[in-house]
Amino acid sequence: MVRFFHGELGQPYGGFPPALQRKVLKDTAPLTSRPGASMQPIDLESERTKIQQYSTRPVTDDDLASYLMYPKVWIDYAAERTRYGDVGILPTSVFFYGMESGDEISIDLERGKRLFVRYIACSDVHED
Repeated sequence: MVRFFHGELGQPYGGFPPALQRKVLKDTAPLTSRPGASMQPIDLESERTKIQQYSTRPVTDDDLASYLMYPKVWIDYAAERTRYGDVGILPTSVFFYGMESGDEISIDLERGKRLFVRYIACSDVHED
């Protein structure tokens, strides 16, 4: 909330209510220019090369933009994608809650290639 009133997301039309902005920011002066105007230039290809070590697939422009805005979040995402693969093809409910006995889902692996998965049963783990 403080960063919002500081102006880091830009300025709303008509500005912030001055009294409220002073109350939120206390002794901090608000930004008076565009938030990105004071940023240093970035060598995009250098950054792309740097983050390639975290990904098992070529780094896309979307990956690069995500990393530049949220580095830790993207690195964690890349680690999970390396560990589990592309879980984005799973239905949301299956990703969050898993399947139950008797459930059946279809997963589009690529154009013209659909996989049907049916959860038949679950048993206890045996040592052998």
